[in-house]
Amino acid sequence: MAFTHKTIRPEDSFGADVREARERAGYSRTAAARATNLPISLLRNWEEERWDRLGDPRADLRLFRSYIHFLGAREVYFLEKYQTCMKLHVVHSEGSAIPRPIRMRVFDVFVGSRWLHVAGLVLFATGLASYVGAQVVNVSQPPPLFITEPADGARLRQPSVHVQGSTTPDAAVKVNGASAIVQPDGTFSLDLPVPRGTTTLSISSQRRHSREMDVTRHVVYDRALPSSLTVQE
Repeated sequence: MAFTHKTIRPEDSFGADVREARERAGYSRTAAARATNLPISLLRNWEEERWDRLGDPRADLRLFRSYIHFLGAREVYFLEKYQTCMKLHVVHSEGSAIPRPIRMRVFDVFVGSRWLHVAGLVLFATGLASYVGAQVVNVSQPPPLFITEPADGARLRQPSVHVQGSTTPDAAVKVNGASAIVQPDGTFSLDLPVPRGTTTLSISSQRRHSREMDVTRHVVYDRALPSSLTVQE
């Protein structure tokens, strides 16, 4: 009658079982690490139960589950043993069975080069916003408009007025709705007929997408009255 020898191990030990499952699956430690892409040091820590060298046994539980699945061993059995041993061996310095979570402040995340990277992005975004804002203000500003003729209140000797001045070369100039030709140097001039009496000249200058600059001038044309006719007797 044949008997199968089974080693009975205490509940607070599971490393030997892990090693036995690996050997039963036909893998060396190196081959198992290569096949699962797990660090060989992690497999050694499991098999030798080096709890002090495991970064966070609770975080490694998912990796341990996938490793046991790869070996084709009983997952429920090994996971229960792993969790039992973890509670017995991983003891917090204050004596609690499971380490307490460490509270992290928001600024603890932004350290070193990461903080510099974030600060650089903030500065770049601020500079870009300032540049765009300055460009918008510059584009919307009305162009300058200087009128050299006529003077406000000028009296005319003939029924026409000569309007002359300067602005920016890219601006459009209108006098009482009539367009004046702007020269490459920004100067412009226009002759308009005026009726007898006072005429208000509305002169405007505007670039594309900008506000309008307006200047007003008043001119007076006094037409001479016809001479009195001689009455014959």
